[in-house]
Amino acid sequence: MPTIAETIQEANEILRQNGIAESRREANSLLAFALQKDKTFLIAHPEYELTDSEKTIFNKLSLVVLIVNLFSILQGSKNFTDLILK
Repeated sequence: MPTIAETIQEANEILRQNGIAESRREANSLLAFALQKDKTFLIAHPEYELTDSEKTIFNKLSLVVLIVNLFSILQGSKNFTDLILK
């Protein structure tokens, strides 16, 4: 199973390659949410191995971020809460 450090590194690269701004921060936020832990846990336990379930949740969250980003690019706008920035 992948560790926190490996998962963040891999996600950072994928998100960055797909145009996600601040990809490392985004990867950390997604993983913290998927694990139901705070970001301090991620820093303190980089060797923690994700379970299959945690990895699946993280992968699905990452996919949603990529889809939303792609949709925003195709639409020509970026959504920020209720604002649409063009």
